[in-house]
Amino acid sequence: MLQKSLSLIITKKCTADCDICCFSCSPHVEDKMPLEDALNYIDQASQIQQFTAVGISGGEPFLYYNDLIEILKRCKSLNLGFSCSTNSFWAATIDNTRLFLKQLTDIGSLTLNLSIDEFHSKYIPFQNIKNVLKVAKEFSNLSILLGCVCTKTSKKLHDILEYLGDDIMGYYIASSPCLPVGNAETRIKPEDLFIFENSIDKKCSGLSHLVVMPDGSTYPCCYQGGFTPALYLGSAKELPLTEIIKNFNGNMYCRTLENHGVKWFVDKIHENNLPIKLKNGGYVGICDVCHTLFHDPEYLKYYEPFLDIEMYNIIQRELEKDAVMGG
Repeated sequence: MLQKSLSLIITKKCTADCDICCFSCSPHVEDKMPLEDALNYIDQASQIQQFTAVGISGGEPFLYYNDLIEILKRCKSLNLGFSCSTNSFWAATIDNTRLFLKQLTDIGSLTLNLSIDEFHSKYIPFQNIKNVLKVAKEFSNLSILLGCVCTKTSKKLHDILEYLGDDIMGYYIASSPCLPVGNAETRIKPEDLFIFENSIDKKCSGLSHLVVMPDGSTYPCCYQGGFTPALYLGSAKELPLTEIIKNFNGNMYCRTLENHGVKWFVDKIHENNLPIKLKNGGYVGICDVCHTLFHDPEYLKYYEPFLDIEMYNIIQRELEKDAVMGG
């Protein structure tokens, strides 16, 4: 699978301390990607044909607004698409909202992904979101996507829509279940999580991103459950992105997830009585399964013998194809 998007988590610092945050971000966390590193990664991505866009997330990227402006300018100059996630803390007034959005859209087209749910609303008033939705209609090169994370006991999408009223007209909003990772692992009760019975049978669809964390560590998945030792691809501070991509292609966890999904690993655990703890009550989704399988580095040694066999089988299949092609 080709990574089409470079995702930069430029900070874990945030104005909020949400119970659902997968990175456990808060005002007290100081992790930040140096601007020169971010620009370097973008420059490298522009030289790799498969990359078409850059996404900025956190934490709260707007805390480092000057960096954000420079990143957007660099993306624009290199013809890379650009998106950014935000909780909209900066949109307390219409005038302030218009000032920020005009500065951004004067540089180029962009997509803003807004977080709007019960958990963020403890820190960011819904009025801030309404301000963004109202002002965004003034800019033809600005797209807005809204995301609402829910638990069984939290406010749902229909509750959120009541707060937004007519301002939501013309925008896309999606609801997703809370995953038990990061803060949610300890702050959200297991009985409050949505459980989906067919989670194990699904294949992974999230391996189309290259994510770089503030410290330079890289992963092939931008979903909350994917930041695990098994999927670690190396440090972008030490390796060029071209080598990171080679690491992805040589990572048997990534290849097996891509080819077979999480069920391959679950089956190996059951068939061989591996000492890996699975959940009895089901999973929130495939990302929850993935995180359960790979979050503990001690688990990896139990998978390795089976991955070696899978690698051998892949090589044999390729050799057979070459033999057929060679006539």
